[in-house]
Amino acid sequence: MNMNTNSEKKSNNKGILIALVLLLLVTNGLWTFFSLQQKNDIEQKTTQITEQTVRIDSLHKEFELKIQELDSMKQAIIKLGGDTTRLSEQIAQLKVDLKKASSDARYKGKFFALQRDIDLIKDNSDKEIIRLTALLTQQDTIIRNQKVTIDEKEQNISKLNQEKVTLQDKVTLASVLRAEKFTIEAINAKGKIHTGEEIKSKHIDKLRISFQLGENKVADVAEREITLRVIEPDGSALYELSTGGGEFTIDGKQLFYTLRTTTLYDKKAKTVGFEYKKGSAWKAGKHTFEVYCEGVMIGESSIIVRK
Repeated sequence: MNMNTNSEKKSNNKGILIALVLLLLVTNGLWTFFSLQQKNDIEQKTTQITEQTVRIDSLHKEFELKIQELDSMKQAIIKLGGDTTRLSEQIAQLKVDLKKASSDARYKGKFFALQRDIDLIKDNSDKEIIRLTALLTQQDTIIRNQKVTIDEKEQNISKLNQEKVTLQDKVTLASVLRAEKFTIEAINAKGKIHTGEEIKSKHIDKLRISFQLGENKVADVAEREITLRVIEPDGSALYELSTGGGEFTIDGKQLFYTLRTTTLYDKKAKTVGFEYKKGSAWKAGKHTFEVYCEGVMIGESSIIVRK
């Protein structure tokens, strides 16, 4: 009986021992499993955190570049003459938000909101640049068109002025009187008149030179000073103060004249005459008679004096 009892006790102790070993093995297995699972979770979370940190750093750099781009767009708007007050405020706030999102874990989630804000501001800035560029292009086109119009007007004015000058020159030229139908008469000491292209010196006591101022409808009605130059064969002008001679200027040159008179011209043909008595004998050769009015030679004639 005692032997059976001892056997049963040994058997029970052995079973308990086996159960304890099994329990220990299971516990150890469970601990190992949970340890591995926890390690995997930690590694996975570490990887996620690392990836998130890398992503956030990448986003931070990306947003910094976008803010720099906004600064460049701001300068472009300034150059285009736009108002950047609102854009400057938005850029300043973005910089503040970006700094918070980079330094405070509570603001990590704001990166996505920052991206939305930056993209919206960038889009608005793009539209403003496009609007201002189009406006400047339109204004440039208007300015170019106005310049073309001004150039055309200036050309027309220049053309009109030139035409006016040309017309004035024509009118001035047309208004110049013309001395025509000359008559040269030699009067001897007895009062006898000799005419012709050639006259003997002994028949000339004095000369009577007459001509007609032709009709001119565009000339002004006014008193005109008529000047006569008698040119001897050697080219010198007869000039005596005692008989009415003097000096005058033609084309910047000082010339002597023989006689001068004033007559009223009223657009109609009019005869003008001079009488000249020379104090010495007339030289043989061609004598020329030049008539001037208002600084212009308006006619001439000549005779041959013979011995």
